[in-house]
Order: sequence, then C-alpha cells, then structure tokens
Amino acid sequence: MKIINCVYSRNKLDFKKFSKNTSYDDVISYHDIITKLIKNDNKSDKPSPFVVNSYIRKKIVKAVTDENISTILYALKNLDIETVQHIRSLIQENYSGKLQMNLIVIKHKKNTFVVDESFNVEFNKISFKDL
Repeated sequence: MKIINCVYSRNKLDFKKFSKNTSYDDVISYHDIITKLIKNDNKSDKPSPFVVNSYIRKKIVKAVTDENISTILYALKNLDIETVQHIRSLIQENYSGKLQMNLIVIKHKKNTFVVDESFNVEFNKISFKDL
C-alpha cells in the first residue's frame, strides 16, 4: 500500500517545519524542485512551468513505482481540485496497488481554507495541523 500525504501550506518554510516532524520515505516538493533546477541552470534562471511539471511527474512516477517507498510526502503549491485530480490520475496510471491519499492543511492565521465537498471524493482523510 502507498500512502500519499499531500500537504498544503502557505509557504516553503511551513512545509519544511512540518516535514521535519513527520515520517516518510520520499518527499516531492515544488519548492525544492524549483531551487534545484535554478541551481543547475548556467544562468540561474527560473525554469519554465513545463520543465517543472515534467520533473514533478518524473518524481511521482519514480516514487510510486519504487517498492521500497510506502509513504510519500507531497507539497502542493496550489490547492485546487484539478491539480489533485491530475496527481491522482498520474499515480493510478503507474500504480495499481492499494492507495491512500490524505490531505493535510497547515493552519495559519493568514491562511484560512474551507474544504470544498469535491475534495472529500479525492482524499481518504483531510486534516488541519498547527505548527
């Protein structure tokens, strides 16, 4: 069984704080991917969305097909239903075993998020966490 914990936070720092107190086998973070790609670019340019999305897809496929990885922490940049559906679709195209997808929203005074009913269909469990 694969457990995918999708984490939505207001910024990279909140995600980093959360990830230090959580156990997982692999982490996929938009913020880390952007940083890595910028560092690897000769001009330190920000990569195009196509390059970033391709890299994220590659990391997701690698994580779900690796038998040694059972828990994945995934940092969501945007919390919208289409993004979640695309992630779920990509996972299901590459993994046929039992799957548990959870949504964890990092609570913040400035970040109020109301869970739309459409999210209840996509996630097994939705929780809100304080840092």
